Amino acid sequence: MGNEVAYIHAVLALHAAGKEINELNIKKVLEALGTEVDQTKLRVLLSLLESLTQKTSIEQKNTSQFKSLEKRIESLEKSIIAINDKLVAFEKLKATKAVETGAQIEEAGDEVLTFISETTPAGVVSDDNGRYIYCVADSGEKIDLGDIGIENNDVYTIPYNDICAVVHNCPTEPYKSDDDNMVKGWIMGHEKVMETVWEKFGTILPLGFDVIIKPDNSHDSNKTVVKWLKEDYESLKQQMKMVTGKAEYGVQILWDPKVTAQDITESNEKIRKLNEEIKEKSKGAAYMHRQKIENELGKEMEKKADEYFKEFYGMIKGRVEKIRVEKTKKDKEMQMLMNLSCLLSKDKVEKLGAKLEKINKMDGFSVRFTGPWPPYSFISPG
Repeated sequence: MGNEVAYIHAVLALHAAGKEINELNIKKVLEALGTEVDQTKLRVLLSLLESLTQKTSIEQKNTSQFKSLEKRIESLEKSIIAINDKLVAFEKLKATKAVETGAQIEEAGDEVLTFISETTPAGVVSDDNGRYIYCVADSGEKIDLGDIGIENNDVYTIPYNDICAVVHNCPTEPYKSDDDNMVKGWIMGHEKVMETVWEKFGTILPLGFDVIIKPDNSHDSNKTVVKWLKEDYESLKQQMKMVTGKAEYGVQILWDPKVTAQDITESNEKIRKLNEEIKEKSKGAAYMHRQKIENELGKEMEKKADEYFKEFYGMIKGRVEKIRVEKTKKDKEMQMLMNLSCLLSKDKVEKLGAKLEKINKMDGFSVRFTGPWPPYSFISPG
């Protein structure tokens, strides 16, 4: 059967002795048994143990799943022993001619890890909860991020290959409330997690509020998340490459229509002539004449707004990686001329800021520059 049984015995021996099951202790037991340590095989076993330990700790919160510590230990031991056959197969695979280089052995080990992820016994993890997805991060680590989630939920990562989904366990129903303050709190909680994860991992693909993955007929929620990551892996990696080292910034340019209207009134020959003619009109005729002036002024204002938009857009586009035109919003004092989402690297922010400062100094104009933010507007995971 090979020396892989020694690895199982080492784990069970540490467990029986009440010792921490980690890489160092497993190596000590193997060396005491006279077994040569195979790092790749050890990595496979440690990954399994990490997965089982994490999942068992989640289930400890649900007393209906496991009524006693002995039952949890029994499930863990059975799972460790069950994987032995796969370790044997891996040992045989290494011995074949098909696997000749270190890279191929590493690839074979990854295949075993995938098998472990997909075949973890249902008794170890079994729940009907969904997984609230905050984002996809550029990391293949399994990490518990603590109770930083919406309503203080525990947030953790579900990895596939070298990426992971950042999630918390939740009911399968969407977050709904008639209380606007509660909804606002949920959204702020979502954004707080996003900022924390963005700072930790550097590159993330953020999802919008209330994205929930549910278990399907053949997979629990965690495996369904892994399935999604696997199916969309190439697309997700391409998007990660696009946003690596970059952040999103908001650019809003507002203008005072009264200032522009005054400039047009003074400089446009046709409108100046109409304003002169109105002085000689009767009351009824003057009203009609004033309507004519307003219509002409409106056309000129639209034309001027279009000219400014094209001018400013061109100035900004040359300083960013990507740009998106968003809907304009109402403002109490001024009128929003343009609302842009911009993706750019940090070393280009100063140059963009210099262009925006020029616009901000123009009479009747104001610029709002916000960020940096995770790249919400430039990704579409799933």
